[in-house]
Amino acid sequence: MKRTSKIKLLLLILGIIFLTLPSYYNNFKSVQIDQKNDLDVKLELNLKAPKPSDSWDLTNITIDGSATGVDAHNWTWAEKQVWCSGSGTASDPYVIENITIIDGSLDNGILIGNSSEYFRIENCTIINSGLGSSNAGIKLINVNNGTIINNNCTTNYFGIYMENCTNNTISGNSINKNRDGINLLKSNFNNITDNNITKNNDNGIYINQCNNITIFKNNVSENLGNGIYFIRGINNTISENSVDRNILHGIYIESSNKTNILDNTAFENNNNGIYIDLSYNNTILGNNMTLCGIMITEASIKFMISNTMDSTNLVNEKPLYYYFNQKYLKSNDFDNAGQVILINCNDSIMIDLNVSHGSVGISLFHSNNITLKFITSSSNNYNGIYMYNGINNTIWLCHTERNRNYGIYLKDGYENNVSSNTANYNNNGFSFENNDNLVVYNNTAYKNSEYGIYIFNCGGCTASENIANSNSNGIYIFNCGGCTASENIANSNSNGIYIKYSDSIQILRNVANSNKDYYGLYLYDCDSSIVSLNQINSNNYSGLKLFYCDFNTITGNIATYNIFKGIYLGYCGNSILSNNLANSNGDNGIYISASDDNTIESNKANDNGNNGIYISTSDDNTLEDNEANENGNNGIFLSTCDDNEIVDNEANENEDDGIYLRNSNDNKIKDNTVNDNDENGIHLFLSDDNTIEKNTIEDNGEYGIFLYISDNNKVRKNTLKGNKECIYEDICEGNVIENNDCDTDIIVIITVIVVISIVVGIIGVLIFLYKRAKKKRGLESAAKSQKSATKTEE
Repeated sequence: MKRTSKIKLLLLILGIIFLTLPSYYNNFKSVQIDQKNDLDVKLELNLKAPKPSDSWDLTNITIDGSATGVDAHNWTWAEKQVWCSGSGTASDPYVIENITIIDGSLDNGILIGNSSEYFRIENCTIINSGLGSSNAGIKLINVNNGTIINNNCTTNYFGIYMENCTNNTISGNSINKNRDGINLLKSNFNNITDNNITKNNDNGIYINQCNNITIFKNNVSENLGNGIYFIRGINNTISENSVDRNILHGIYIESSNKTNILDNTAFENNNNGIYIDLSYNNTILGNNMTLCGIMITEASIKFMISNTMDSTNLVNEKPLYYYFNQKYLKSNDFDNAGQVILINCNDSIMIDLNVSHGSVGISLFHSNNITLKFITSSSNNYNGIYMYNGINNTIWLCHTERNRNYGIYLKDGYENNVSSNTANYNNNGFSFENNDNLVVYNNTAYKNSEYGIYIFNCGGCTASENIANSNSNGIYIFNCGGCTASENIANSNSNGIYIKYSDSIQILRNVANSNKDYYGLYLYDCDSSIVSLNQINSNNYSGLKLFYCDFNTITGNIATYNIFKGIYLGYCGNSILSNNLANSNGDNGIYISASDDNTIESNKANDNGNNGIYISTSDDNTLEDNEANENGNNGIFLSTCDDNEIVDNEANENEDDGIYLRNSNDNKIKDNTVNDNDENGIHLFLSDDNTIEKNTIEDNGEYGIFLYISDNNKVRKNTLKGNKECIYEDICEGNVIENNDCDTDIIVIITVIVVISIVVGIIGVLIFLYKRAKKKRGLESAAKSQKSATKTEE
């Protein structure tokens, strides 16, 4: 009974299960559908399921966080792409990773704009994505909260570019061979850390108008511009970076204040390890610089001393000494110096330092009564010794060699003394600007690429007994008044001594020989000066040249064996050229062009290859008591010159004419000695209304005086002897030739006398012969008569 009951109960349960099974199946199916629909909803709500990691080759990515519309490429669109994951929050940022973009079709590889979502660009490679000036491998515009990490950006215009961006991080990237590696504009509170930024065509990192930037532990090396360049920024930090072998500066801050430059390493940057340019309230500590150093630009004392710097900075493993507002500093204050910077320091002395192989060996700003002695400052990237706005300083017995810019450079000072120093193989040996009452004495400047000694805008300066040989320009004095250059030697330069825009100067007893390009001594636009007793020989163009110079005295100079001209005056007036020796030059001994109202007297211009004295387009000059002998062409030659006086000169033994006037009128040629010239004594061609009187003209090869197409000249009271012909005119009108002592009449008389004597002699001989023949015939007739008489007698 019980068994039957159990079987019935089991069958009842199975029946119930069978009846309810279809309903359960339908309910299960419904749950599955609901779950799928819920997943679709989640997809629509951007609640993505995780995506598998992969890599993608794309042409570009552009995301505009503010874009709207069906096809807008915003983050909503981006998160649907297989290469983007995350939700855009701080804990779950969007991640764009493993992208490769080579030769992208658009201007930028990855461009993100107008976004405050959290995102990360990671492990992407972007190469050759646009070379236009606004293109970048990765470019962010108006973007916050981004991280760019472990990417490779190569050969783009900018590797990474950010503009108006805040709170972003650039870390661990390789950024090479772009125009700029990283470029930030008007972007604040960003971090640049642990990147490798090398071999970019301009700057490694360029930061413009950005504040609160941190640049930390980057390698920024071998860039063709600057390693790190800040301009117009505040409260930035540059620390623990390696900035090596950049072509310009390792770290360059311009017009940037409150910058911390800490514990960086700078090796062999071409200019400076650290360059502080018009930047104040900065802190520069603990930096280690090798084969470069620190340079700061001059400004007022107030601003310059606002920077913090000390000897924790090293230059070539030696301390950099930075002092301001100090007095009575001694040698032990500069022990083993690698570099020295003084600001507003007075009454101090530095002796026996070697500050070489940095940027600027010694820099003095606003410092007075400083003595530098036995300093060696060589092979610096800029200057050996630099002094700004100093008074009564002495640089003595210092050696500066192979500095890339200046050996010794003084700017804006007064009564400084630079004596007995050497400055060899620099770009410029010695340079002085705006230094009044300067003394430059007994220095040597040898084989500098530009100037041996350069003096600019210095009043009352004295440069004496210096040697400036084998430079591009030996000594160059520019815009200086009241200066004296005396007893200097300037040989074998391109130009020996060059003086420009300088008045009331004295150039005395200098030697300027064998200069290779142009001039031994050249004055341009210099007035009221004295050029005296200089030796200017064997130069490649002219020995002495004055151009646009008035009221000068040029006396007692020796200008011989120059390739072209000995002494050359162009556009000069009211000057005296006297007692100079201008012999044996290749062209003209003395050459004067477009110069009026000068006196040229007592000069010697002999044995020159062309003319002794050549004057062109010049009026109202006086040539008196000069020698112009044995020249290859004419002794004295005037071309297109009027109203000049040529008086009491010698013009002998020249290969053409003694004195030659061409197209020159109203000149007076008087009391000259013009003998033994191969052609004519005095020759006028196309020259009218001249006076030729009281000259001695003897033994010339052709005419004593030759007038050719020249009218209305007066030729009188000249002595002409031994010339082939005395005075000869051809195609002339109105010339007055009178009272000349010409030996042609005496020759005729002598010739007549000789002829008459010969004729009389011949007649006498004929009479004698006739009488003798007649006598002989008479004797013969008498003999015949006697013989006939004798025969008759027989």
